[in-house]
Amino acid sequence: MEIETKKKISESLKKRFKSGMCNWNKGKHLTEDFKSKLRVTIKSKWNDGTYAYLIGSKLSEEHKDKISNAVKERWTDPIYREKNTNSVIKYWSDPEHRRIYSELAKLRWEDEEYRQKTIAAIRILTSSDEYREVMRQHGIRRSSEISEMFKKLWSNKEWREKQIIKLSANIDKELLSKISRERWNDPKFYEKMFPIMSRNFSDPKRMENLRKVMVTSEYRMKIRESVKKVCSNPEFRKKMSEISKKRWENKEYREKMAVIRINQPKTSTQQKILYSFLDDLKIKYFSDNSIECKIGFYTFDCRIDPQPNIKLNKPLLIEVQGDYWHKLEKNIRQDRSKATYLRSYYPEFDLKYLWEHEFDNRDRITNLLKYWLGLKEQELVNFDFKQVTERLIDYKEAELFISKYHYAGRIGRSGVNFGYYLNDELIAVIVYANPIRQEVAIKQGYAYKEVLELSRLAIHPNYQVKNLASHLISRSINYIKKDKLDIKLLVSFADNTYNHSGVVYKASNWTLDGEVAPDYWYADDRGYMCHKKTLWNKASKNSLTESEYCSRHNYTKIYGDKKYRYIFKLDTV
Repeated sequence: MEIETKKKISESLKKRFKSGMCNWNKGKHLTEDFKSKLRVTIKSKWNDGTYAYLIGSKLSEEHKDKISNAVKERWTDPIYREKNTNSVIKYWSDPEHRRIYSELAKLRWEDEEYRQKTIAAIRILTSSDEYREVMRQHGIRRSSEISEMFKKLWSNKEWREKQIIKLSANIDKELLSKISRERWNDPKFYEKMFPIMSRNFSDPKRMENLRKVMVTSEYRMKIRESVKKVCSNPEFRKKMSEISKKRWENKEYREKMAVIRINQPKTSTQQKILYSFLDDLKIKYFSDNSIECKIGFYTFDCRIDPQPNIKLNKPLLIEVQGDYWHKLEKNIRQDRSKATYLRSYYPEFDLKYLWEHEFDNRDRITNLLKYWLGLKEQELVNFDFKQVTERLIDYKEAELFISKYHYAGRIGRSGVNFGYYLNDELIAVIVYANPIRQEVAIKQGYAYKEVLELSRLAIHPNYQVKNLASHLISRSINYIKKDKLDIKLLVSFADNTYNHSGVVYKASNWTLDGEVAPDYWYADDRGYMCHKKTLWNKASKNSLTESEYCSRHNYTKIYGDKKYRYIFKLDTV
Protein backbone atom coordinates (compact mmCIF):
# COMPACT_ATOMS: atom_id res chain seq x y z
CA MET A 1 0.00 0.00 0.00
CA GLU A 2 1.35 3.42 -0.90
CA ILE A 3 2.10 6.10 1.64
CA GLU A 4 -0.58 8.36 0.17
CA THR A 5 -3.19 5.66 0.68
CA LYS A 6 -2.06 5.12 4.32
CA LYS A 7 -2.50 8.81 5.01
CA LYS A 8 -6.01 8.80 3.53
CA ILE A 9 -7.04 5.82 5.71
CA SER A 10 -5.54 7.49 8.79
CA GLU A 11 -7.38 10.76 8.13
CA SER A 12 -10.61 8.86 7.51
CA LEU A 13 -10.34 6.98 10.82
CA LYS A 14 -9.62 10.20 12.70
CA LYS A 15 -12.77 11.82 11.25
CA ARG A 16 -14.88 8.80 12.15
CA PHE A 17 -13.61 8.80 15.75
CA LYS A 18 -14.27 12.53 16.08
CA SER A 19 -17.80 12.22 14.72
CA GLY A 20 -18.53 9.38 17.17
CA MET A 21 -18.98 6.67 14.51
CA CYS A 22 -16.33 4.48 16.16
CA ASN A 23 -17.26 5.21 19.79
CA TRP A 24 -19.65 2.26 20.14
CA ASN A 25 -17.29 0.49 22.55
CA LYS A 26 -15.82 3.49 24.35
CA GLY A 27 -15.46 2.95 28.10
CA LYS A 28 -16.46 -0.73 27.87
CA HIS A 29 -14.39 -3.86 28.40
CA LEU A 30 -14.17 -6.42 25.64
CA THR A 31 -15.54 -9.84 26.52
CA GLU A 32 -13.17 -12.80 26.51
CA ASP A 33 -15.18 -14.32 23.65
CA PHE A 34 -14.87 -11.15 21.56
CA LYS A 35 -11.13 -10.88 22.35
CA SER A 36 -10.63 -14.45 21.17
CA LYS A 37 -12.50 -13.83 17.89
CA LEU A 38 -10.59 -10.58 17.32
CA ARG A 39 -7.27 -12.36 17.97
CA VAL A 40 -8.12 -15.09 15.44
CA THR A 41 -9.17 -12.51 12.84
CA ILE A 42 -5.97 -10.50 13.19
CA LYS A 43 -3.80 -13.62 13.00
CA SER A 44 -5.59 -14.86 9.88
CA LYS A 45 -5.25 -11.49 8.19
CA TRP A 46 -1.56 -11.33 9.13
CA ASN A 47 -1.02 -14.86 7.77
CA ASP A 48 -2.86 -14.30 4.48
CA GLY A 49 -0.87 -11.15 3.76
CA THR A 50 -3.56 -8.55 4.46
CA TYR A 51 -1.14 -6.65 6.77
CA ALA A 52 1.89 -7.44 4.67
CA TYR A 53 2.29 -3.78 3.78
CA LEU A 54 3.48 -3.13 7.34
CA ILE A 55 6.45 -5.53 7.04
CA GLY A 56 9.66 -3.60 6.54
CA SER A 57 7.96 -0.21 6.70
CA LYS A 58 9.56 2.47 8.88
CA LEU A 59 7.91 5.28 10.77
CA SER A 60 9.19 8.74 10.02
CA GLU A 61 11.08 10.64 12.79
CA GLU A 62 8.21 13.10 12.91
CA HIS A 63 5.70 10.29 13.42
CA LYS A 64 7.90 8.71 16.11
CA ASP A 65 8.07 12.02 17.98
CA LYS A 66 4.29 12.38 17.83
CA ILE A 67 3.78 8.88 19.24
CA SER A 68 6.43 9.45 21.93
CA ASN A 69 4.96 12.78 23.02
CA ALA A 70 1.44 11.34 23.07
CA VAL A 71 2.56 8.43 25.28
CA LYS A 72 4.52 10.75 27.58
CA GLU A 73 1.53 13.04 27.91
CA ARG A 74 -0.75 10.16 28.83
CA TRP A 75 1.83 8.83 31.29
CA THR A 76 1.75 12.12 33.24
CA ASP A 77 -1.80 11.24 34.27
CA PRO A 78 -1.44 9.53 37.72
CA ILE A 79 -4.64 7.54 37.27
CA TYR A 80 -3.54 6.23 33.89
CA ARG A 81 -0.04 5.44 35.18
CA GLU A 82 -1.33 3.63 38.25
CA LYS A 83 -3.85 1.67 36.20
CA ASN A 84 -1.21 0.49 33.72
CA THR A 85 1.32 -0.26 36.45
CA ASN A 86 -1.19 -2.38 38.33
CA SER A 87 -2.14 -4.16 35.12
CA VAL A 88 1.48 -5.05 34.40
CA ILE A 89 2.04 -6.22 37.96
CA LYS A 90 -1.12 -8.32 37.85
CA TYR A 91 -0.16 -9.71 34.45
CA TRP A 92 3.38 -10.64 35.53
CA SER A 93 2.21 -12.14 38.83
CA ASP A 94 0.66 -14.96 36.81
CA PRO A 95 3.30 -17.79 36.74
CA GLU A 96 1.75 -19.29 33.63
CA HIS A 97 2.10 -16.02 31.73
CA ARG A 98 5.73 -15.66 32.76
CA ARG A 99 6.44 -19.22 31.69
CA ILE A 100 4.84 -18.76 28.24
CA TYR A 101 6.57 -15.41 27.70
CA SER A 102 9.91 -16.87 28.72
CA GLU A 103 9.54 -19.79 26.32
CA LEU A 104 8.56 -17.49 23.44
CA ALA A 105 11.49 -15.18 24.19
CA LYS A 106 13.93 -18.12 24.27
CA LEU A 107 12.47 -19.47 21.03
CA ARG A 108 12.88 -16.15 19.27
CA TRP A 109 16.41 -15.73 20.65
CA GLU A 110 17.42 -18.99 18.98
CA ASP A 111 16.86 -17.28 15.63
CA GLU A 112 20.37 -16.10 14.68
CA GLU A 113 19.10 -13.32 12.41
CA TYR A 114 16.76 -11.97 15.09
CA ARG A 115 19.48 -12.15 17.74
CA GLN A 116 22.04 -10.27 15.64
CA LYS A 117 19.54 -7.57 14.70
CA THR A 118 18.55 -7.11 18.34
CA ILE A 119 22.18 -6.93 19.52
CA ALA A 120 23.04 -4.41 16.78
CA ALA A 121 20.03 -2.27 17.64
CA ILE A 122 20.94 -2.28 21.36
CA ARG A 123 24.53 -1.32 20.60
CA ILE A 124 23.44 1.58 18.42
CA LEU A 125 20.99 2.73 21.08
CA THR A 126 23.40 2.45 24.04
CA SER A 127 26.25 4.15 22.15
CA SER A 128 24.25 7.38 22.06
CA ASP A 129 25.41 9.98 24.63
CA GLU A 130 21.85 11.27 24.87
CA TYR A 131 20.53 7.80 25.71
CA ARG A 132 23.26 7.26 28.31
CA GLU A 133 22.47 10.56 30.00
CA VAL A 134 18.74 9.77 30.04
CA MET A 135 19.42 6.34 31.51
CA ARG A 136 21.84 7.77 34.05
CA GLN A 137 19.25 10.26 35.29
CA HIS A 138 16.63 7.53 35.31
CA GLY A 139 19.01 5.28 37.23
CA ILE A 140 19.61 7.98 39.83
CA ARG A 141 15.88 8.52 40.29
CA ARG A 142 15.14 4.81 40.31
CA SER A 143 18.00 4.09 42.69
CA SER A 144 16.68 6.69 45.10
CA GLU A 145 13.17 5.24 44.87
CA ILE A 146 14.44 1.69 45.43
CA SER A 147 16.61 2.86 48.33
CA GLU A 148 13.67 4.53 50.05
CA MET A 149 11.50 1.49 49.41
CA PHE A 150 14.04 -0.89 50.96
CA LYS A 151 14.63 1.43 53.91
CA LYS A 152 10.90 1.33 54.60
CA LEU A 153 10.82 -2.45 54.26
CA TRP A 154 13.98 -2.94 56.35
CA SER A 155 12.48 -0.90 59.19
CA ASN A 156 9.91 -3.69 59.54
CA LYS A 157 11.52 -6.10 62.00
CA GLU A 158 9.44 -9.11 60.91
CA TRP A 159 10.27 -8.59 57.22
CA ARG A 160 13.94 -8.02 58.03
CA GLU A 161 14.25 -11.25 60.02
CA LYS A 162 12.56 -13.24 57.23
CA GLN A 163 14.99 -11.86 54.66
CA ILE A 164 18.00 -12.67 56.85
CA ILE A 165 16.76 -16.26 57.26
CA LYS A 166 16.22 -16.60 53.51
CA LEU A 167 19.66 -15.21 52.69
CA SER A 168 21.35 -17.39 55.30
CA ALA A 169 19.65 -20.49 53.91
CA ASN A 170 20.34 -19.79 50.25
CA ILE A 171 23.90 -18.40 50.35
CA ASP A 172 26.89 -20.71 50.22
CA LYS A 173 29.16 -18.69 52.49
CA GLU A 174 32.32 -20.61 51.67
CA LEU A 175 31.73 -20.25 47.94
CA LEU A 176 30.92 -16.56 48.35
CA SER A 177 34.09 -16.03 50.39
CA LYS A 178 36.16 -17.85 47.79
CA ILE A 179 34.71 -15.77 44.94
CA SER A 180 35.27 -12.56 46.92
CA ARG A 181 38.93 -13.41 47.62
CA GLU A 182 39.56 -14.26 43.98
CA ARG A 183 38.05 -10.98 42.83
CA TRP A 184 40.02 -8.88 45.32
CA ASN A 185 43.24 -10.68 44.34
CA ASP A 186 42.69 -9.47 40.78
CA PRO A 187 44.76 -6.23 40.38
CA LYS A 188 42.32 -4.79 37.83
CA PHE A 189 39.34 -5.31 40.14
CA TYR A 190 41.29 -3.83 43.07
CA GLU A 191 42.27 -0.76 41.05
CA LYS A 192 38.65 -0.31 40.00
CA MET A 193 37.13 -0.75 43.48
CA PHE A 194 39.69 1.14 45.57
CA PRO A 195 38.63 4.64 44.38
CA ILE A 196 34.97 3.71 44.90
CA MET A 197 35.62 2.47 48.45
CA SER A 198 37.73 5.54 49.22
CA ARG A 199 34.97 7.81 47.97
CA ASN A 200 32.36 6.01 50.06
CA PHE A 201 34.44 6.20 53.25
CA SER A 202 35.19 9.89 52.67
CA ASP A 203 31.47 10.70 52.47
CA PRO A 204 30.63 12.40 55.82
CA LYS A 205 26.94 11.44 55.67
CA ARG A 206 27.71 7.79 54.95
CA MET A 207 30.33 7.64 57.73
CA GLU A 208 27.96 9.31 60.19
CA ASN A 209 25.29 6.69 59.45
CA LEU A 210 27.90 3.96 59.85
CA ARG A 211 29.03 5.36 63.21
CA LYS A 212 25.42 5.47 64.44
CA VAL A 213 25.09 1.76 63.70
CA MET A 214 28.48 0.81 65.17
CA VAL A 215 27.87 2.47 68.54
CA THR A 216 24.66 0.54 69.20
CA SER A 217 24.90 -2.18 71.86
CA GLU A 218 23.13 -4.64 69.55
CA TYR A 219 25.75 -4.21 66.82
CA ARG A 220 28.68 -4.46 69.23
CA MET A 221 27.21 -7.58 70.80
CA LYS A 222 26.88 -9.23 67.39
CA ILE A 223 30.46 -8.33 66.46
CA ARG A 224 31.72 -9.57 69.83
CA GLU A 225 29.94 -12.89 69.46
CA SER A 226 31.13 -13.29 65.87
CA VAL A 227 34.75 -12.61 66.83
CA LYS A 228 34.56 -15.04 69.77
CA LYS A 229 33.13 -17.72 67.54
CA VAL A 230 35.81 -17.28 64.89
CA CYS A 231 38.69 -17.00 67.36
CA SER A 232 37.60 -20.08 69.26
CA ASN A 233 38.50 -22.15 66.22
CA PRO A 234 42.06 -23.55 66.72
CA GLU A 235 42.59 -23.90 62.98
CA PHE A 236 41.73 -20.25 62.43
CA ARG A 237 44.13 -19.09 65.18
CA LYS A 238 46.91 -21.25 63.79
CA LYS A 239 46.29 -19.95 60.29
CA MET A 240 46.32 -16.29 61.40
CA SER A 241 49.49 -16.88 63.41
CA GLU A 242 51.26 -18.31 60.36
CA ILE A 243 50.09 -15.41 58.19
CA SER A 244 51.31 -12.88 60.78
CA LYS A 245 54.73 -14.55 61.11
CA LYS A 246 55.13 -14.67 57.34
CA ARG A 247 54.31 -10.98 57.04
CA TRP A 248 56.80 -9.98 59.74
CA GLU A 249 59.57 -11.73 57.83
CA ASN A 250 59.19 -9.01 55.20
CA LYS A 251 61.49 -6.06 55.95
CA GLU A 252 59.26 -3.52 54.16
CA TYR A 253 56.21 -4.70 56.13
CA ARG A 254 58.04 -4.30 59.47
CA GLU A 255 59.10 -0.75 58.57
CA LYS A 256 55.56 0.07 57.45
CA MET A 257 54.08 -1.26 60.70
CA ALA A 258 56.59 0.70 62.77
CA VAL A 259 55.37 3.93 61.16
CA ILE A 260 51.72 2.91 61.67
CA ARG A 261 52.33 2.18 65.36
CA ILE A 262 53.96 5.57 65.76
CA ASN A 263 50.84 7.21 64.35
CA GLN A 264 48.55 5.09 66.54
CA PRO A 265 50.33 4.88 69.91
CA LYS A 266 48.88 3.59 73.17
CA THR A 267 50.31 5.91 75.78
CA SER A 268 50.21 4.45 79.30
CA THR A 269 49.52 6.41 82.46
CA GLN A 270 53.16 6.02 83.53
CA GLN A 271 54.34 7.45 80.19
CA LYS A 272 52.08 10.48 80.69
CA ILE A 273 53.56 10.99 84.16
CA LEU A 274 57.09 10.73 82.72
CA TYR A 275 56.32 13.35 80.06
CA SER A 276 54.81 15.61 82.71
CA PHE A 277 57.92 15.29 84.90
CA LEU A 278 60.09 16.27 81.94
CA ASP A 279 57.85 19.27 81.28
CA ASP A 280 58.31 20.35 84.90
CA LEU A 281 62.08 20.02 84.52
CA LYS A 282 61.95 22.14 81.32
CA ILE A 283 63.45 19.30 79.28
CA LYS A 284 62.74 19.04 75.57
CA TYR A 285 61.81 15.49 74.55
CA PHE A 286 60.06 13.41 71.88
CA SER A 287 57.07 11.27 72.91
CA ASP A 288 56.20 7.85 71.49
CA ASN A 289 53.95 9.33 68.77
CA SER A 290 56.82 11.20 67.07
CA ILE A 291 58.92 9.91 64.17
CA GLU A 292 62.08 10.65 66.17
CA CYS A 293 61.20 7.74 68.48
CA LYS A 294 61.32 5.29 65.55
CA ILE A 295 64.79 3.76 65.54
CA GLY A 296 65.14 1.11 62.83
CA PHE A 297 62.38 -1.46 63.22
CA TYR A 298 61.44 -0.35 66.74
CA THR A 299 59.72 2.52 68.52
CA PHE A 300 60.62 3.81 71.98
CA ASP A 301 58.56 5.55 74.66
CA CYS A 302 60.68 8.67 75.00
CA ARG A 303 63.75 10.28 73.44
CA ILE A 304 65.85 13.11 74.90
CA ASP A 305 68.57 14.70 72.75
CA PRO A 306 71.58 16.62 74.14
CA GLN A 307 70.70 20.25 74.96
CA PRO A 308 72.37 23.19 76.76
CA ASN A 309 70.65 22.79 80.15
CA ILE A 310 71.51 19.08 80.62
CA LYS A 311 74.61 16.88 80.51
CA LEU A 312 74.14 14.21 77.85
CA ASN A 313 76.90 12.87 75.63
CA LYS A 314 74.44 11.13 73.27
CA PRO A 315 70.65 10.87 72.80
CA LEU A 316 68.85 9.04 75.61
CA LEU A 317 66.00 6.60 74.93
CA ILE A 318 63.67 5.72 77.83
CA GLU A 319 61.37 2.69 77.95
CA VAL A 320 58.53 2.52 80.52
CA GLN A 321 58.00 -1.16 81.41
CA GLY A 322 54.81 -2.62 82.87
CA ASP A 323 55.46 -4.95 85.81
CA TYR A 324 53.22 -7.75 84.54
CA TRP A 325 53.57 -7.59 80.76
CA HIS A 326 57.34 -7.19 80.62
CA LYS A 327 57.94 -9.99 83.14
CA LEU A 328 56.47 -12.59 80.80
CA GLU A 329 59.13 -14.86 79.30
CA LYS A 330 58.07 -14.10 75.74
CA ASN A 331 58.27 -10.32 76.27
CA ILE A 332 61.57 -10.59 78.15
CA ARG A 333 63.08 -12.15 75.01
CA GLN A 334 61.58 -9.43 72.85
CA ASP A 335 62.98 -6.68 75.10
CA ARG A 336 66.43 -8.29 74.97
CA SER A 337 66.26 -8.47 71.17
CA LYS A 338 65.25 -4.82 71.04
CA ALA A 339 68.18 -3.76 73.26
CA THR A 340 70.65 -5.95 71.30
CA TYR A 341 69.42 -4.49 68.00
CA LEU A 342 69.95 -0.95 69.31
CA ARG A 343 73.50 -1.68 70.59
CA SER A 344 74.48 -3.42 67.36
CA TYR A 345 73.09 -1.04 64.75
CA TYR A 346 72.59 2.27 66.61
CA PRO A 347 75.40 2.53 69.21
CA GLU A 348 75.07 6.33 69.15
CA PHE A 349 71.99 5.98 71.44
CA ASP A 350 71.80 5.20 75.16
CA LEU A 351 68.86 3.16 76.59
CA LYS A 352 67.37 3.39 80.10
CA TYR A 353 64.35 1.69 81.72
CA LEU A 354 61.71 2.89 84.18
CA TRP A 355 59.49 0.23 85.78
CA GLU A 356 55.83 0.60 86.68
CA HIS A 357 56.39 0.05 90.42
CA GLU A 358 58.99 2.84 90.47
CA PHE A 359 56.21 5.34 89.79
CA ASP A 360 54.72 4.53 93.18
CA ASN A 361 56.93 7.29 94.55
CA ARG A 362 57.48 10.46 92.52
CA ASP A 363 60.80 11.29 94.19
CA ARG A 364 62.34 8.11 92.81
CA ILE A 365 61.47 9.07 89.21
CA THR A 366 62.55 12.71 89.52
CA ASN A 367 65.83 11.72 91.18
CA LEU A 368 66.56 9.17 88.45
CA LEU A 369 65.84 11.70 85.72
CA LYS A 370 68.00 14.33 87.38
CA TYR A 371 70.81 11.79 87.76
CA TRP A 372 70.60 10.62 84.13
CA LEU A 373 70.44 14.20 82.81
CA GLY A 374 72.95 15.78 85.21
CA LEU A 375 70.46 18.33 86.56
CA LYS A 376 70.75 20.54 89.60
CA GLU A 377 67.93 21.41 91.98
CA GLN A 378 65.57 24.03 90.57
CA GLU A 379 64.91 27.30 92.37
CA LEU A 380 61.49 28.22 93.77
CA VAL A 381 59.33 30.65 91.80
CA ASN A 382 58.36 33.88 93.57
CA PHE A 383 54.82 35.15 92.97
CA ASP A 384 51.93 37.02 94.56
CA PHE A 385 49.14 34.78 95.93
CA LYS A 386 46.58 37.14 94.34
CA GLN A 387 47.80 36.03 90.92
CA VAL A 388 46.64 32.47 91.63
CA THR A 389 43.24 31.61 90.11
CA GLU A 390 40.93 28.84 91.29
CA ARG A 391 38.54 26.55 89.45
CA LEU A 392 37.05 23.06 89.67
CA ILE A 393 38.87 20.43 87.59
CA ASP A 394 37.92 16.95 86.40
CA TYR A 395 39.10 13.67 87.91
CA LYS A 396 41.70 12.85 85.22
CA GLU A 397 43.48 16.20 85.54
CA ALA A 398 43.52 15.94 89.32
CA GLU A 399 44.66 12.31 89.20
CA LEU A 400 47.70 13.06 87.01
CA PHE A 401 48.80 15.94 89.25
CA ILE A 402 48.30 13.98 92.49
CA SER A 403 50.14 10.93 91.10
CA LYS A 404 53.16 13.16 90.47
CA TYR A 405 53.32 15.36 93.55
CA HIS A 406 51.55 13.62 96.45
CA TYR A 407 53.45 11.15 98.60
CA ALA A 408 50.63 8.57 98.34
CA GLY A 409 51.09 8.48 94.56
CA ARG A 410 47.36 8.11 93.87
CA ILE A 411 44.21 10.19 94.11
CA GLY A 412 42.04 7.51 95.73
CA ARG A 413 38.55 8.82 96.42
CA SER A 414 37.39 11.92 94.60
CA GLY A 415 34.51 14.34 95.05
CA VAL A 416 35.27 18.04 94.70
CA ASN A 417 38.58 18.75 92.93
CA PHE A 418 40.05 22.27 93.18
CA GLY A 419 42.75 23.33 90.73
CA TYR A 420 44.94 26.39 91.34
CA TYR A 421 46.63 28.10 88.41
CA LEU A 422 49.41 30.64 87.93
CA ASN A 423 49.49 32.03 84.39
CA ASP A 424 47.41 29.05 83.16
CA GLU A 425 49.85 26.54 84.73
CA LEU A 426 48.39 24.12 87.29
CA ILE A 427 50.48 24.56 90.47
CA ALA A 428 48.30 22.94 93.17
CA VAL A 429 45.36 20.59 93.68
CA ILE A 430 43.08 20.06 96.68
CA VAL A 431 40.67 17.12 96.73
CA TYR A 432 37.65 16.77 99.03
CA ALA A 433 35.86 13.39 99.21
CA ASN A 434 33.39 11.47 101.38
CA PRO A 435 35.17 10.33 104.58
CA ILE A 436 36.17 6.68 105.02
CA ARG A 437 35.50 6.65 108.74
CA GLN A 438 31.83 7.35 109.57
CA GLU A 439 32.59 7.57 113.29
CA VAL A 440 33.98 11.08 112.71
CA ALA A 441 30.52 12.34 111.72
CA ILE A 442 28.80 10.38 114.49
CA LYS A 443 31.20 11.64 117.16
CA GLN A 444 30.60 15.27 116.15
CA GLY A 445 26.82 14.80 115.85
CA TYR A 446 26.51 15.16 112.07
CA ALA A 447 24.99 13.01 109.35
CA TYR A 448 27.50 11.22 107.10
CA LYS A 449 26.40 13.22 104.04
CA GLU A 450 27.10 16.48 105.91
CA VAL A 451 30.84 15.71 106.15
CA LEU A 452 33.68 16.04 103.60
CA GLU A 453 37.28 14.92 104.06
CA LEU A 454 40.21 16.89 102.67
CA SER A 455 41.86 13.75 101.30
CA ARG A 456 44.65 15.18 99.10
CA LEU A 457 46.70 18.37 98.98
CA ALA A 458 49.60 18.60 96.52
CA ILE A 459 51.70 21.56 95.37
CA HIS A 460 54.15 21.64 92.47
CA PRO A 461 57.75 21.52 93.88
CA ASN A 462 58.71 24.76 92.09
CA TYR A 463 55.91 26.67 93.89
CA GLN A 464 56.11 25.31 97.45
CA VAL A 465 56.59 28.74 99.01
CA LYS A 466 55.76 29.61 102.62
CA ASN A 467 52.06 29.91 103.61
CA LEU A 468 50.76 28.88 100.16
CA ALA A 469 49.20 25.62 101.44
CA SER A 470 47.21 27.31 104.25
CA HIS A 471 46.18 30.11 101.85
CA LEU A 472 44.78 27.62 99.31
CA ILE A 473 42.97 25.60 102.01
CA SER A 474 41.25 28.78 103.23
CA ARG A 475 40.14 29.60 99.68
CA SER A 476 38.73 26.11 99.20
CA ILE A 477 36.78 26.41 102.48
CA ASN A 478 35.24 29.69 101.33
CA TYR A 479 34.09 28.03 98.12
CA ILE A 480 32.49 25.10 100.00
CA LYS A 481 30.70 27.46 102.44
CA LYS A 482 29.26 29.36 99.50
CA ASP A 483 28.33 26.53 97.10
CA LYS A 484 27.99 23.40 99.31
CA LEU A 485 25.39 24.54 101.82
CA ASP A 486 24.59 20.98 102.95
CA ILE A 487 28.17 20.42 104.18
CA LYS A 488 28.55 21.18 107.89
CA LEU A 489 31.92 19.61 108.82
CA LEU A 490 35.35 19.18 107.21
CA VAL A 491 37.91 16.62 108.40
CA SER A 492 41.50 15.84 107.45
CA PHE A 493 44.43 13.73 108.69
CA ALA A 494 48.09 14.69 109.02
CA ASP A 495 50.43 11.70 108.79
CA ASN A 496 53.42 12.07 111.09
CA THR A 497 55.19 9.30 109.13
CA TYR A 498 55.92 11.94 106.49
CA ASN A 499 56.67 14.64 109.07
CA HIS A 500 53.19 16.13 108.64
CA SER A 501 52.08 17.37 112.04
CA GLY A 502 49.23 19.56 110.77
CA VAL A 503 50.91 22.98 110.72
CA VAL A 504 48.98 24.02 107.59
CA TYR A 505 45.66 23.09 109.27
CA LYS A 506 46.48 25.07 112.40
CA ALA A 507 47.35 28.05 110.21
CA SER A 508 43.93 27.72 108.56
CA ASN A 509 42.08 27.65 111.92
CA TRP A 510 41.31 23.93 111.99
CA THR A 511 40.89 22.20 115.35
CA LEU A 512 42.89 19.16 116.50
CA ASP A 513 40.29 16.47 117.23
CA GLY A 514 42.48 13.52 118.24
CA GLU A 515 45.00 10.93 117.11
CA VAL A 516 44.72 7.78 114.99
CA ALA A 517 46.72 4.63 115.75
CA PRO A 518 49.78 3.92 113.53
CA ASP A 519 49.30 2.00 110.30
CA TYR A 520 51.84 0.02 108.28
CA TRP A 521 53.48 1.04 105.01
CA TYR A 522 56.08 -0.43 102.69
CA ALA A 523 59.59 0.74 101.89
CA ASP A 524 61.96 -0.54 99.21
CA ASP A 525 65.70 -1.19 99.55
CA ARG A 526 66.48 2.43 98.69
CA GLY A 527 64.15 3.85 101.33
CA TYR A 528 61.30 4.97 99.08
CA MET A 529 57.90 4.63 100.75
CA CYS A 530 54.76 3.03 99.26
CA HIS A 531 51.23 3.14 100.69
CA LYS A 532 49.82 -0.29 101.57
CA LYS A 533 46.76 0.23 99.34
CA THR A 534 48.98 1.24 96.41
CA LEU A 535 51.10 -1.88 96.85
CA TRP A 536 48.01 -4.08 97.21
CA ASN A 537 46.59 -2.67 93.96
CA LYS A 538 49.88 -3.36 92.16
CA ALA A 539 50.02 -6.90 93.51
CA SER A 540 46.42 -7.64 92.48
CA LYS A 541 47.04 -6.27 89.00
CA ASN A 542 49.93 -8.72 88.61
CA SER A 543 47.97 -11.64 90.16
CA LEU A 544 50.25 -11.67 93.19
CA THR A 545 49.77 -11.51 96.96
CA GLU A 546 51.23 -8.59 98.91
CA SER A 547 54.08 -10.75 100.25
CA GLU A 548 54.89 -12.10 96.76
CA TYR A 549 55.00 -8.60 95.31
CA CYS A 550 57.18 -7.39 98.18
CA SER A 551 59.60 -10.27 97.65
CA ARG A 552 59.86 -9.63 93.91
CA HIS A 553 60.47 -5.87 94.26
CA ASN A 554 62.38 -5.81 97.58
CA TYR A 555 59.73 -4.09 99.70
CA THR A 556 59.71 -4.32 103.50
CA LYS A 557 56.67 -3.79 105.72
CA ILE A 558 57.19 -1.04 108.27
CA TYR A 559 54.84 0.60 110.73
CA GLY A 560 54.44 4.33 110.45
CA ASP A 561 53.83 6.96 113.06
CA LYS A 562 50.51 8.15 114.40
CA LYS A 563 48.12 10.42 112.47
CA TYR A 564 46.51 13.63 113.70
CA ARG A 565 42.82 14.25 112.98
CA TYR A 566 41.76 17.86 112.37
CA ILE A 567 38.22 19.19 111.92
CA PHE A 568 36.68 22.46 110.67
CA LYS A 569 33.03 23.22 111.56
CA LEU A 570 31.32 25.27 108.88
CA ASP A 571 28.05 25.82 110.77
CA THR A 572 29.81 27.68 113.59
CA VAL A 573 31.86 30.04 111.40
